[in-house]
Amino acid sequence: MTGPHPAFDSLADLYDLFQDWKTRLPKEIPVLHRILSAEKVETVLDAACGTGAHLAALAELGYRVTGSDISPEMVEHADANGAGP
Repeated sequence: MTGPHPAFDSLADLYDLFQDWKTRLPKEIPVLHRILSAEKVETVLDAACGTGAHLAALAELGYRVTGSDISPEMVEHADANGAGP
């Protein structure tokens, strides 16, 4: 299945190779968690979730997460990466 922008779909298999998640997430997730917990947020919507790395990390912290992306291929990867509903 391809979305309205096939270029995003074509990048889905390679997207995680462009990111250094092992370095990036330990810096970003504590900040997001601090903000979300201060506001007593329990449910997170990532409206451009890509392959779902942030959602998977937030789900591990107990948040209910939902991801959306213009690319159905990216959403498939997010589901496979543990960020699915």
